[in-house]
Amino acid sequence: MQTPFHRFLPLLVLLASFSQELRIRSVQGLKVTSSSHERRVVESAHAQTHVESQSGQLVRQELASEFLGRHGPLPPFADIVEKAPQVMRAQEAWRHMRKHHVPADIALVLQNSLHRGRRQQFSEESMAKARTYLNGLLEHARNELDSKIIQCKEFDDQTQESMTHISTDLSRLGESLADFQRLKSEANEGMNIQEQDINDANQMMQSAAQAHQNRLLKFQADLRLHQQDASVFRFLLQISKCTGSGSSLLQLVETPHLQMCRENAGLSFEFDNAAVQEKVQGMTHRSQARLKRLLGRAMLQSRHGGSRHDLYLQVNISDTSLGEDEAVTTATTTLAALVSDVDEVTTRAPVYKGTRQRAGGRRCTQVATHCGPLSDSLAWEFSKSQDAVDKIKADLNQATHEFESSRNEFILQIGIMRDAKVIYAQQLAEAVSNMNAGLEQAKEKEEERRQVHSDHKHYMSTCRKSISDIVHGQICALTVLRSAILKDSTVSPPDKVIDCEVSDWESNECSKPCDDSCSSGSNPHKCGGWQELTREPVVEGNAFGLRCPPLKRRRRCNQKKCPVDCVMSEWSGFSKCTRQCEGGVQERSRNVLTKAMHGGLPCNTVQEERPCNTQSCDRDCVLSRWSRWSACSAACGGGFHQKRRRVLVPTHANGKCPKASSRKRVRFQKCNVQRCVGDEVCAAVEDVIIAVDASGTLTGDGFSALQAFALQLVDRFRSEYWGIAAMRVGVVQFGNGVFQGDGSMSAALKIADLTSDFASVKAAISTMEWKKGYTNMVQGLSLSQKMLQTSGRRSARSTVLVLTDGRPVFVQQTREKVQQLEDLRIRRFFVVMSAYKSAEFLLMRSLASRPQTANIATVPGIEELQTDPSVFAETVLTKVCAKAVSPSQQKSLSADRGYMLVKLGGICGSRGKLLSRRVQTEQECFQLAKNSDGATSFVLGRRWQKGRCYAATVQITTDAWSTWEAKPQVPECPATSSKKFTRNRLYDFYAIKPDA
Repeated sequence: MQTPFHRFLPLLVLLASFSQELRIRSVQGLKVTSSSHERRVVESAHAQTHVESQSGQLVRQELASEFLGRHGPLPPFADIVEKAPQVMRAQEAWRHMRKHHVPADIALVLQNSLHRGRRQQFSEESMAKARTYLNGLLEHARNELDSKIIQCKEFDDQTQESMTHISTDLSRLGESLADFQRLKSEANEGMNIQEQDINDANQMMQSAAQAHQNRLLKFQADLRLHQQDASVFRFLLQISKCTGSGSSLLQLVETPHLQMCRENAGLSFEFDNAAVQEKVQGMTHRSQARLKRLLGRAMLQSRHGGSRHDLYLQVNISDTSLGEDEAVTTATTTLAALVSDVDEVTTRAPVYKGTRQRAGGRRCTQVATHCGPLSDSLAWEFSKSQDAVDKIKADLNQATHEFESSRNEFILQIGIMRDAKVIYAQQLAEAVSNMNAGLEQAKEKEEERRQVHSDHKHYMSTCRKSISDIVHGQICALTVLRSAILKDSTVSPPDKVIDCEVSDWESNECSKPCDDSCSSGSNPHKCGGWQELTREPVVEGNAFGLRCPPLKRRRRCNQKKCPVDCVMSEWSGFSKCTRQCEGGVQERSRNVLTKAMHGGLPCNTVQEERPCNTQSCDRDCVLSRWSRWSACSAACGGGFHQKRRRVLVPTHANGKCPKASSRKRVRFQKCNVQRCVGDEVCAAVEDVIIAVDASGTLTGDGFSALQAFALQLVDRFRSEYWGIAAMRVGVVQFGNGVFQGDGSMSAALKIADLTSDFASVKAAISTMEWKKGYTNMVQGLSLSQKMLQTSGRRSARSTVLVLTDGRPVFVQQTREKVQQLEDLRIRRFFVVMSAYKSAEFLLMRSLASRPQTANIATVPGIEELQTDPSVFAETVLTKVCAKAVSPSQQKSLSADRGYMLVKLGGICGSRGKLLSRRVQTEQECFQLAKNSDGATSFVLGRRWQKGRCYAATVQITTDAWSTWEAKPQVPECPATSSKKFTRNRLYDFYAIKPDA
């Protein structure tokens, strides 16, 4: 129930306020009318009030900064209470308080507390009510302050995260731009280097092409001259063919004449036929000199080796008064000077009647010749000219091949450089494109950074104002008024008021690490996760102070977009090396599939390089591994094995490579050093083609000697030995060469196919005839190659055994054919009927297989070969045959050792009892079998059964032993009705001597 006092309470408050205002105005009026002393006092009071106002403003700013600080604890509420009187006075606090709808009774109490003079005394109940009201407002302001601080810090945290991400992205973009700039510079530099290298390579290729062209012109000029010489010799060879009983040179040309002319400059031969003379004059000086020597040599050979009427060149002497001896002497003296290449004849030859004298003091004499020996000599000279042509062609082809190889290498290098240039151009375009994209992205990020910074500055300024208003306009004002009211309280004076103090907020883990829905333009309080904040009371408030604020709150957290790490593709393969030597570069690249954003891991480099081909351009050759040891070069008397290393990669530029004869590429080892017995036969698994020379240079006796020698060799060959196939022999005859119309040579003759029927081979050799042709060795080797390739055995070694005097026509073609045989791994063995180290011997040795000294034998002459061909046959056999066996020696060894080898790769009967698995030699197996009960034979393993020794079951009799000893070639097995051994490649059969 309200009392009358309460009814008029608002009016009283209004009157009190009005009276208070009047007092203030009266005081101000008194100040105006006061004395100068009083004015100074008032001004001093105003100055003090202004200083206090500035001090309060600084305190408010300090409190706002502390509340929004990112580091350190929040200021305790007691500090605000303590600093409140410094911030404002009670009258200012009341002005702030009037903004609220304060109940009238509480307003009266508050108004009364502001009087400096006599104040009305209110009851403790009224002051308690006012205190409770003010405490409620303080608690509300305190909660509002907490919410505002949390809200502002949420925005500040979000902004700081955004600024961090933007700064990270800008830093990443800066690094990327720097990397792109580096790639751009490297690409430009690489393009310039490749362009310069391409120009240099083109210039070098043009220089090489010019040098090759000059070399080619020289080769072609020499080739034309030698082809012309060969053409003349071929023409002379054709017109000097012997037809019937004709014996005149140029018999195929109408009324031909050969004249020998003498003048002051010397002697020369001339042909009345203009066509022939024109061809001769077109020859080189060297070939003309060869022709002069050839004609002179023909006459000298006739003078000393044949009848006086059988001259190759005969002077046609019409003066019958001159004796025959005198005429021959004159011609011989003249031609002797010609043969010795003496252009000026010092011995003056007489001029006879019948000799025609021409203008200028020239004297010419008609000459005639026989066709036989002269045709041979012309053929030899033609072959020399043709060899020169072939040599020039080979050199020309070699030069062209080398140039093409060099040119192809230049083209390959230029192609590599162009590919590298294209790659650099692609890198340049990619770098420029990435730089432009990076610059645009950096521009956007910088604009975003400015916008975020501006929004943050504006928002935080609003936050500071709001916090300042709450602290100053509410908390400080209410605190000052509460202190003013409670000054007169005896129950709850200000010093007994204890407000609740709490600790700083403790934050728990955020519910989300990030949120992609957050953006700088979105509502900052609607994204991110939630974070629970907790705090504890530090000072419990009493009944007069403030209650504790809420101890749990929630706030937004991690208001940032999720970081996106860079994702890159797999590395591409490395590119081709930019150089073949002296150091190049290989590159590989990868693409950026996803760019890094929002602070994610940045991208690594998109390109890598590594050095390549750092070796010198002066590349040494690369050799293969050592080959296996070859078969022994001799069956007895001392031979050697060899092993070699091939060139896998040839040299380049100024690289080095050991010679083929260097110890780094070939090794030799002695073998079969035992002395030869003399009755050796060849039991090797080998296919041999015997190529017999039947050329005219051999003479009839020489051919007969070679024919007998070939028969001696075949007699020593065995088609089967110890029960396995051994030798096969074929025969080819060359030396039947006749020049065809196109200058080619006729083919060689096949005498006998590859066969093991040596009786038929010997019969075929006996029927051979002396062909008196040119030494067409090329054709003989070609036919031998064909026979070995078509009929040869894969398991047998292929050999061509050449019996010759070593004077082939077309030497260059012969060398080329020999190289083909070498490539096919066909062995060449030469038996030369010539003196040791003669020109013929040296030529044949150069054509023999390596080692050349082991694949050549010499016969001093026809007489030596006719005297005892078996001696030379033995020498050749032991060199040619890889497995020569002496029957007498084998018989003696078998008797001494007590056992003999009967069959290779076969068994008679059954293997019997296993005696050992690890024997090393046949002697060990023999001892084990001999000590075994009743064993008269044994079986020894070979290949992957090597080391196994068995006691065979077959019983060996004296008759069987004698039969095998007499005929070791085709042994018979007494344990079977067919007399045949059981074939088994893994075992060899041995017999033990019955009385051993």
